[in-house]
Amino acid sequence: MEAVREHVQSRIITRGELLARLQHRRPHNGEYREGYALVNVEPWQRFAQLHIPGSINIAYGNEDEFENLFAKDKEIIVYGASPVSGVATAVIAELHQRGFSNVIEFAGGLSDWRLAGGQVHQHHLDGDY
Repeated sequence: MEAVREHVQSRIITRGELLARLQHRRPHNGEYREGYALVNVEPWQRFAQLHIPGSINIAYGNEDEFENLFAKDKEIIVYGASPVSGVATAVIAELHQRGFSNVIEFAGGLSDWRLAGGQVHQHHLDGDY
């Protein structure tokens, strides 16, 4: 996925900017056009265990869901597990190909968020204690 990162010029949001955005107003994940969406693109199991509060999950490989849920010009902030995973960048590349024009990458991902002490929602799945 590193090759994808070199060819995609995505807008970036920093941890501080995302934190300020979340403190100012919550994501509008259920709105087709209004506000902004915050989307974790990791597999469902990882999302269910740990994610940034207010985010929803649309796992890599399920990009059709973006078209079902959001207008092409809606502001969508996408994040993955870490800056090196490349999953968020791959999803953003696919969304650009599909005509989405307002996609932003939280490049630090969940690892950066947690390292800085950012609040997370954490759940234990059955058998995963």
